[in-house]
Amino acid sequence: MVQGLPVRALNAFLFLSIGLAVALCTRALGALPVFAFSVLPAMTALVLTSRLGAVFAVATALGALSGVVGYGVSFRGELPVGATQSALAAALFAAALVYRLLARRLTSHRRSP
Repeated sequence: MVQGLPVRALNAFLFLSIGLAVALCTRALGALPVFAFSVLPAMTALVLTSRLGAVFAVATALGALSGVVGYGVSFRGELPVGATQSALAAALFAAALVYRLLARRLTSHRRSP
């Protein structure tokens, strides 16, 4: 028990629910979109902010954006849906990395005399 919460039971519930969700979603969508939507929005959010509440909000927004916009692009371009959504999530991650790199360089130039 930590702070009055049953840690072992919550941990077991978490891992069982993640395993069940991944198994069912992989069967329905395929491995690529399930992996991309499980990892890329969270990685992108962690690149953009370090506050936990903001990470959850940004990751949720980026996942929804990747899904909706990727579906629209795949419909208009007659492309595979899962691959297009995954590519968009990866492009958002790459853009976040470039933004972070440029922001760090800009702040380091401002600090130097």
